[in-house]
Amino acid sequence: MRFAYSLLACIAATASTSAQSITTLFAASTNGHTTPTAVRPSVSFDLNVLNPAGIQLNSFNLNCPYAGLTGKIEFYFTDIGGTYVNNLTSPAAGIWRLRSTASVVTAGTDNITSAILDKPIVLRPGTYGVTILYKNCTGRYFTSTTQSVFSNSDVSISAGAAQQTAWTSAINARVPSFTMFYTALSTNVVDFMADVRSGASPLNVNFTDLTYTTSPATAWDWDFNGDGITDSTAQNPTNVAFPTCGDSTVRLRVTTGSGVIERTWSNLINVDPLVADFSATPDAGLPPLNGVAFADLSTGGATAWLWDFNSDGIPDSTVP
Repeated sequence: MRFAYSLLACIAATASTSAQSITTLFAASTNGHTTPTAVRPSVSFDLNVLNPAGIQLNSFNLNCPYAGLTGKIEFYFTDIGGTYVNNLTSPAAGIWRLRSTASVVTAGTDNITSAILDKPIVLRPGTYGVTILYKNCTGRYFTSTTQSVFSNSDVSISAGAAQQTAWTSAINARVPSFTMFYTALSTNVVDFMADVRSGASPLNVNFTDLTYTTSPATAWDWDFNGDGITDSTAQNPTNVAFPTCGDSTVRLRVTTGSGVIERTWSNLINVDPLVADFSATPDAGLPPLNGVAFADLSTGGATAWLWDFNSDGIPDSTVP
């Protein structure tokens, strides 16, 4: 079962740079969450790719408080030419597209939490709005700084805005804390995205090929369910049907003049996702606290329940 979390947003900027990295104000950040709660931050900012060849994003060093939290980071981008401005509150459908994720174990305040992307992100020259979502962990940020734009010869990052809940709540200026690692595009790399990642069955999805090649691509081979069988040879397949409940791994193989390259994105599509959630009333009081009522708030059509009220791994109830 998956847990849903509300998301808190921050912003981006950058100070020290090298040929293939750019860093915001990383050390000694004084703001951000001070206690691990159900509110998880998101970071929204603008990224301008200046390198005429484009870049490939590979990983981030994040500044996450509270060592030892196992979290997941999701990286959302607008299409080229987009911006986070006016797109953080009730954005139009399709504005934000998931481009990659990373699993992390947080290292604590002002220490490096390494976030290696599960799929590199290909970015052509131009501007993009970016939102980084922290799930089951949180990020550090700054509320004020004399510097709001950070750049080198390859990229420029402009500080954005923070939200208590991503894309819905009030917006506040923030400068988040991270280092972004990238390479200039010079070799073939497969990249793609889906316009929809989860939903009720039957789910129809449109895929976009974002592959970079140094010689023209001549063929595309898509496998939408991880069975090794070709499901489409279109460059950008549309209305791909995922009819049944479950997670699907997607693979794209591209033939170029210099050979065949491919990329697999595990568990990209989630059909009929089950999200566990619940409430407790009362949720605080003097010991012994009796008469607590739990209510199941899960979505996705649960058919069985297993409650553990004291974290000993032993089921205490199986009623909703």
